[in-house]
Amino acid sequence: MQIFVRSSQETFSVTLQEGATLKDLKNEIEDVEFIPSDLLRVVKGSMTLTDGCLEGALVDADTVEVLMDVNGGMRAKW
Repeated sequence: MQIFVRSSQETFSVTLQEGATLKDLKNEIEDVEFIPSDLLRVVKGSMTLTDGCLEGALVDADTVEVLMDVNGGMRAKW
């Protein structure tokens, strides 16, 4: 299954085996983007993909977007 991944810098393709999980997809993205897989958030449309098998969520030639999953906001006042 070929998935297109859109990051902040470029769009590239990733080839996954049948029955691949989100962890497999994140590991493939980590090999290309050099961002740790635990900091990645994968979004398809308006839906954030959660752990598990990708067979129901993605089909061949789908495009997903990769975002950094970091906490933000202001620090609490003293």
